[in-house]
Amino acid sequence: MEFATQHDLVQHLLLKAGRIMEDVSPEFALPMPENPVEVGKQIDQLTLSANGLCALAAAARMLLEAVPDRS
Repeated sequence: MEFATQHDLVQHLLLKAGRIMEDVSPEFALPMPENPVEVGKQIDQLTLSANGLCALAAAARMLLEAVPDRS
């Protein structure tokens, strides 16, 4: 795979991660709900988002490590 293609893929993965963080951050910036079921839903959302971020980070890392050293 060409460097430019790998670089573009990494950029897209990081951009997607940023969008996920933007999408979920307002929910966690608000006061915690009183209802335990709603708190559980927030925790589930955090877990789902965190898992997605970890997957995107792992994919970006693998692509980056596959790029030949250009220094």
